[in-house]
Amino acid sequence: MGKAKLFLCVASAAFLCSIGASSASPNLLTNGSFETGNFDGWTLSGNTGYTGVIGCSSYCPEDGNYQGFFGAVGSLGYISQSFSDAVGTTYTVSLWEASDGGTPSEFDVAINGTDYIDINPVPAAGYVQYTFTFTGSGTDTLSISNQNDPAYQYVDNVYVGVGPQTAVPEPSTWAMMLLGFAGLGFAGYRSRRASLGALA
Repeated sequence: MGKAKLFLCVASAAFLCSIGASSASPNLLTNGSFETGNFDGWTLSGNTGYTGVIGCSSYCPEDGNYQGFFGAVGSLGYISQSFSDAVGTTYTVSLWEASDGGTPSEFDVAINGTDYIDINPVPAAGYVQYTFTFTGSGTDTLSISNQNDPAYQYVDNVYVGVGPQTAVPEPSTWAMMLLGFAGLGFAGYRSRRASLGALA
């Protein structure tokens, strides 16, 4: 295959990938990855001691630069967020959780007060993804609760949307792709000039 044709094929594939990325379901949550550096968009309740947003600690964030940390002692602390959705539509919840381990500890995720995830005690582990689905009722509330008396748990990249979460390439990734396309295009141009010179 000639370099010019290869360039067209790669560019076409990238274009199709970009369409797929841009059509991903948007996150219905505000600040799902805590990238504001705080809990903007979330409501805190219960035992909020030893709770906040941090960069790298025992674990680095699963996504971006920040993660939530939770070390409530003696009782559960909660973060929650309400959002609008379509009645009868199936939604996916996806989030990542890591833990230093320790007992007593607990990690729960609920929609409208109904637990979909309930882990007690929470074993020591790096980031693990948890997913489940629920049916929208028009307005729903996601709540995440944690307790870890001797240590901490971490939560990041919380998503609610239709279908699985699809990552959109970062601006730096697009820049590298465009540089690659430019290089391939230049190589194809030089190859074509050389071929024309040989025929002249």
